[in-house]
Amino acid sequence: MKKSIFLLIIIFFGHFGFSQTKKTDSILKVISNTKQDTSRFKLYVLLADDNTDISKTETYMDSCISIGLRLPNSKYITIAYSQKGNYYFNRGENKKALLNHFKALDIATTNNNKKYMSKCFNNVANAYDVMGIYDKALSYYFQSLKIKEELGLKDKIYVTKLNIAIVYYNLKEYEKSLAYNNESLQDCIKYKDYEREAMIYNNLANNYADMKEYEKASLYYQKSIDISTKNEHVYLIALSASGLASNFYVLKKYDKAIEYANIALEVGIKNQFNEHVASAKNELGQIYIALKNYDVAEKNLQEALIIAKNNDIVLEIKNSYENLSRLYAQDKKPEKALVYYQLFSNLKDSLINDNKSRLLANLQENFEIEKKESQNKLLQAENELSGKTIKQQRIVTYIIIGGLLMTTLLAFFIFNGLKKQKKAFVIISKQKEEVHRQKEIIEEHQKETIDSINYAKRIQVALLANQEFVNQ
Repeated sequence: MKKSIFLLIIIFFGHFGFSQTKKTDSILKVISNTKQDTSRFKLYVLLADDNTDISKTETYMDSCISIGLRLPNSKYITIAYSQKGNYYFNRGENKKALLNHFKALDIATTNNNKKYMSKCFNNVANAYDVMGIYDKALSYYFQSLKIKEELGLKDKIYVTKLNIAIVYYNLKEYEKSLAYNNESLQDCIKYKDYEREAMIYNNLANNYADMKEYEKASLYYQKSIDISTKNEHVYLIALSASGLASNFYVLKKYDKAIEYANIALEVGIKNQFNEHVASAKNELGQIYIALKNYDVAEKNLQEALIIAKNNDIVLEIKNSYENLSRLYAQDKKPEKALVYYQLFSNLKDSLINDNKSRLLANLQENFEIEKKESQNKLLQAENELSGKTIKQQRIVTYIIIGGLLMTTLLAFFIFNGLKKQKKAFVIISKQKEEVHRQKEIIEEHQKETIDSINYAKRIQVALLANQEFVNQ
């Protein structure tokens, strides 16, 4: 009943246009009237997922953790820490994300919950991937993949293979990336996962573009666009269209490059994908530089720079500076070219220095993460050893139980044999007694018979005359 009420609440809030405040207040009211911890947990998860106030979101997630610690089923506390880890991951706070994901992994490992261990390994790998620590990302993706294969989670395996393919692409190991993309693609088609199918085609295109196989790259970019358009995955349309524009630019097919850059731009503007808008305008700028249409190039590049600055899209700011410097150099405006080259160079140096500063500032956090990771590996080893010990104990127990059963059966047969032997002995004893009694009776009869004969003989002797007397 309570589960049905909870589902009705979700459906209700999902279909009616409540303001964020009213929706939050309504859910909080339901929580205050709900005593069951599992329902309260799910409602706090809903609030955490759908809240825009950072401080409140963290409060709701902490409430999930508090409830999860009380519940006997460890999956809830695992979900709570994973939820908090994903929250920090989405905000780009990868160190905090990792610490929470490791907590979730510790709990899942302690309880030997393979399914949640696989999810936690995947979450840890995602964070390492974004941080550019690709060796660790691969290590955790492969651990996740191993468990999924053990559990036979065929509809999940291909997602991890896709993630592995992306890491190999970032490592510029294109052959391995292509292999894992193609393995994942087969299952995407099988399970009709059109979004990831389009994503894989985009990944394959990126691989072939980097390998300078531009015709193949164009083919896969177009496949990604076709599937994404059919299934309304707009961000993938913008991504693949931008890739296709860049590909045609390298091939000097400028008309096609402009066509797809404009597709990416249109999708970006319509859906407020500011990064894609800035990227498309930068792409158009460099195409028009190649066409020597400097006015149109300048217009697009300056617009890209404004959008990038307004939204703190540092990579596109850097690209705008670089393209504007090249534009003014070709348009024979050396002063402006020098200004933008200097801006580009300073920003490039600044990015390098910022990365170094962040690296130094996060040394302590890295140490804590490494420590947590080591503890987790130790815990896994202990659990494996414990599992082996339990297995050995079970084997010994089975041997002892088998021995006891055999002993019991042997004792039963011996006892049964003794019982039969005793019974036979009694019968034989009785038979012997009967034989002895019969023997005594026979002997008595024989004695009586002999006595009778002797008596008769004595009478006969007495009655009959002596032979000698008869002879005389």
